[in-house]
Amino acid sequence: MMFHDLTTLRKERQGDGVDVAEHASCEQALEPLPDDAVPLCGYVHPQDASKWQMHELSPGSGVFIHQENFDSVMSRKREGKLDGKAMARYLMNCFWKQADLVGASIAESPRPNQRSLDRGIINAILDFCSHMSDVKRPLLRNILSSKVTKANSLYRQQMGMPPRKAGRPFRNDYSFY
Repeated sequence: MMFHDLTTLRKERQGDGVDVAEHASCEQALEPLPDDAVPLCGYVHPQDASKWQMHELSPGSGVFIHQENFDSVMSRKREGKLDGKAMARYLMNCFWKQADLVGASIAESPRPNQRSLDRGIINAILDFCSHMSDVKRPLLRNILSSKVTKANSLYRQQMGMPPRKAGRPFRNDYSFY
């Protein structure tokens, strides 16, 4: 497998038909990009990361962001200190669009109709934000989960669907309404 400008592979899981996003880790068959291609935030070959002056979120993770993203995330402050919550929300926007978060989960084992966001990227965000700020990992996980919930809520609102009621089973196809 060769990954050039793609950071995400999509494949169909056998049997249950759930679309799962899988990212290539840096150790897998990641090859340098052609000279004119700009890498996206995510898993990037170390050679391309140094060429484009990208920053690795967590040492050894292989997850990189661009310099302008790094500057922006480091400017998220509250009362003179780095705000880990705002940093985590911003980093989610660097890696996923709002539409990618609809029907997704940050859990290691998501519900049957959900797709799991890449664990390596989630852990890199959690490591980076907990290291740079005084916010603990469990609170950061709640922030990331809230961001996914907000994406689902906005999607429902845009589609003209009623708000999801407590106790209703989650289904990302919304076919029961």
